[in-house]
Amino acid sequence: KKDDILAANRVVLDEYARREIAGQLDDLSEVVGRVSVAPGAVVANSVIRGPVVIGEDTVVKDSFIGPYTAVGRSGILERVGLEHSVVLDNCHLSDVELIEDSLIGYNAVVSRANGRRRACRLFVGDDSEVVL
Repeated sequence: KKDDILAANRVVLDEYARREIAGQLDDLSEVVGRVSVAPGAVVANSVIRGPVVIGEDTVVKDSFIGPYTAVGRSGILERVGLEHSVVLDNCHLSDVELIEDSLIGYNAVVSRANGRRRACRLFVGDDSEVVL
């Protein structure tokens, strides 16, 4: 269940997260706390507040990644706010002001259509696409 996975993620990040920046971090980005950026990952013009884990070959651009968030490998996060969430491999998230308390499955696409809602809560399965 989503809530069980998010609770387990919180425990794991509390216990094991440490500051380790192996990927690329530009001068416009701010990293605070226990943040792990894996090799091949790129963080550009973004704020990352730990504990957070960013997987290999993931691109984070113009985004805020908040505490208790784990992002898998080979994803793209553009203009996204993300907190207390787990995002699995190969996901593309764009133009969503705030995603919180969410579990996003493999290969999912989450993007914003025209609208005014600021926060959303998601349980998105593998190979899904969500347009907000």
